[in-house]
Amino acid sequence: MKLRVVCKDESLTDDELCIKCELCVGKDIITMIEMMKEEYNINEIIIPECENLKRLLDVN
Repeated sequence: MKLRVVCKDESLTDDELCIKCELCVGKDIITMIEMMKEEYNINEIIIPECENLKRLLDVN
């Protein structure tokens, strides 16, 4: 299953599993992602073009 992380300014969709990032306002996105991975057997995480989030998740 895929998990889409959307920027705080974007809308969530009903047709896929999504969470709002809100990293730039101090929210703990890492814990939320880990919880979703355990609960829903996530095998792919789709993230927005955000350098802060990429650096935090260690994505190149």
